Amino acid sequence: MSVKFVKRNSAFCVLFLITFLNSCTPHCNQWKLAIVKSDCPCATYVKAYLPTCNTFNGLEAVLTSYNGSVKLYLNAFTLNFPFYNGDEEHSEVSLLINDEKFTFVAERLQGGQCLLLPEDGMQLITGALLEHKCVDVIVGRFQTTLTYENFQKTYCSLTNF
Repeated sequence: MSVKFVKRNSAFCVLFLITFLNSCTPHCNQWKLAIVKSDCPCATYVKAYLPTCNTFNGLEAVLTSYNGSVKLYLNAFTLNFPFYNGDEEHSEVSLLINDEKFTFVAERLQGGQCLLLPEDGMQLITGALLEHKCVDVIVGRFQTTLTYENFQKTYCSLTNF
């Protein structure tokens, strides 16, 4: 009887472990849409975001739409973004699209863990994603691949809100 009990408990433990591990698997390859509401209707905005799969050296990409203006931010979760040539207010961002490399300078926001990409960088990224091309983004030790999965639908919802 004790052997059956051990086997039954082992089976439950294995089942629990498999369920637990699957629930912890990140679902980070799809763009998501969120409406950020405020008590003041004029402060409500919409954001489309691609969560990071790796909080240690990954990046989260966030597109926001507020009063018809769309901006693209990159967020880091562990360390600050590196300075650009000693300039504490900027960081260098590299993009790789179809083996072609693009480099530009982004504004480091207060705290150093958020970058505001310039308009041309945002247009380059959104254009590639709308054409179903993945974009590799590298900022110092941080890197991520922006996927186009669910991007077109999310971007249209963002810009038409």
